[in-house]
Formats: sequence, structure tokens, C-alpha cells
Amino acid sequence: MTKLASIDIAVIDFEACDLGAETWPIEAGWIRWCDLEPRSLLIRPHSSFQRDLWSMASQRIHGVGLAALDRDGADARFVFAALTKELGDFCVVSDNPAVDSAWLGRLCRACDKPPPFAIVDLDEAIFRIGDALSIRPHVAVETFRKAIIASDQPPHRAGPDAARLMKALRAIASSA
Repeated sequence: MTKLASIDIAVIDFEACDLGAETWPIEAGWIRWCDLEPRSLLIRPHSSFQRDLWSMASQRIHGVGLAALDRDGADARFVFAALTKELGDFCVVSDNPAVDSAWLGRLCRACDKPPPFAIVDLDEAIFRIGDALSIRPHVAVETFRKAIIASDQPPHRAGPDAARLMKALRAIASSA
């Protein structure tokens, strides 16, 4: 097994109806180290999600409306099952683990299931990659930082946002 094949990192991102304690996820996006492209699923509002928490300001940011979620969104149980199957064996990281964990928790509560994994900070991925490839921690952090600065602004869609972060993580491996 090559050193790169041993990296078990996945990046996750959620978009939501708004920010706040009772808000709910509208899209989950993820990409594993071994993937070429991200995967994302719109989430059809579950009956336990309060539609009156919908924010037009958030809609303007992510560009997804309630009608599109009702029409094109997947059932919360389907999204939960996909996340569990695809990410259950990975170290799942996020650029905002507290918020993304809250939205994962909201999805899990809608499905009456416990979270299938913990979401940890990107630092964990940076250090795992550096360790696997014998890259000094400060070099790994600086390489990631430069790659993020050089990247495009996030589009505020879950799949592309996760892919942007993974591209910066992969820059660490490219520097080895």
C-alpha cells in the first residue's frame, strides 16, 4: 500500500436554510481522498423541519429554493444512509465542525439515528496527511494555507465547497 492510499480523509460540508439553533440542512456534500469528484445531495425538508425558519437571505447565498428542495431533494433517510455508507470508515473533516456537526445532528434526529461519525477540524486532516508523508507540521499547514488563498471563492454549494477544501489538502501531498 502506498502512503497516499493509507490516507483516510473525507471532507464534508452542509448548506442550510439559515443559521441558528433550530435550522436544518438543505444539502450535504462530501469528497473522500480517493474520489475524483465530490458528491452532493439536496435534502427534501423533513416533516420535523420548521419551514418558517427558511431564510431568503440564505437562499440568495446558496441559490437553492424551497420549491427545488421539494422537487429535487432526496429523503432525509436516503441522505443519512449515503453519508453512513460512504463516510463511515473515514476521518471526516470540515472547515466548521461545530456548525456542520449540528446540521448532521439535525439530519440524524429527523431519521431517529445517532450520528454515524464525528466531524473534526481540518487541522486533523492536515496533520494526518503530513504524518503519512513525513511532512513537517508547519510545512503542511503553510502549504494548505497557500492553496486555500490561491483557490476560488467558495460557491456556497456543499459539493464544490468540500472539493475546494480537498484540493487544498491534496496540495500538501503534492508538496512531498
